[in-house]
Amino acid sequence: MAHSTAQGWPSSAYHQLGHGWVVRSHAIEYLVPAYSGDEIVVRTWVANMKRVTSMRRYELIRTSDDKKLAVASTNWAFVKFETHQLCRVPTEILSAFEIVPDAEIHS
Repeated sequence: MAHSTAQGWPSSAYHQLGHGWVVRSHAIEYLVPAYSGDEIVVRTWVANMKRVTSMRRYELIRTSDDKKLAVASTNWAFVKFETHQLCRVPTEILSAFEIVPDAEIHS
């Protein structure tokens, strides 16, 4: 929610709109272990935004050695809260988020 809020879409704006994001699926791959006391940074970005869905990706990085601990993704669906039915993502939300395609992250 912090990223959405920073882009001008706090949870209150979604509630006022009567529409918002729900999780369809999560995937996570653990690469190396983290240990008690490790400082970890989570990097997140929107990888795509389609008509009714959006893919958000994550990297968990240990700050002491810049080691990537895990990679993850969440597939979000945009729904009408009252009916729980999928609906088109409004233009004002589409334009609020920068899309960072996977190819840009891995180059």
